[in-house]
This record gives sequence, C-alpha cells and structure tokens, in this order.
Amino acid sequence: MILFDEWFGPPKIIEEKMKSGEIGMKAKKGFYDFEEEKLSYYQLKVLTKFIDLLQRFEFIKIPEKSGVPQEIESP
Repeated sequence: MILFDEWFGPPKIIEEKMKSGEIGMKAKKGFYDFEEEKLSYYQLKVLTKFIDLLQRFEFIKIPEKSGVPQEIESP
C-alpha cells in the first residue's frame, strides 16, 4: 500500500530524536533544551497566549481581576 511507503514516513531527524529519548518538554530535551526555570516560563507563556486566543474568539470571558497575567516577564 502506498501509505506505508518510506516517502510518507517521519523525517530521519524525528526518528533519531525519538530513539535517543529527546522527546521534548517531558524529557527537557529535543529540538530545544529546557532548563526547569525556562520550561516553567515557556509553559506559562504558551498558556497565556492560548487564553488570549480563546478570549479574542469569544470562547471565554475572563473577569478583569482574575489573576491571569496580562504580560509575562522573562526569567
């Protein structure tokens, strides 16, 4: 079957990263290396962007005094 052809498989770099255990945030290694402080900062930054996106599309409305940071400071 054509879908199982090597053409449709993952890139070699992905296979190498998976075999070496460099699977991203969970392992703190992958295409990026995460230190504990930077990982927490990155996760908070992504979550804040996601919440902002939900607000822009009016999926959620967050009260002004909710404790959700409007801007994130770098560590």
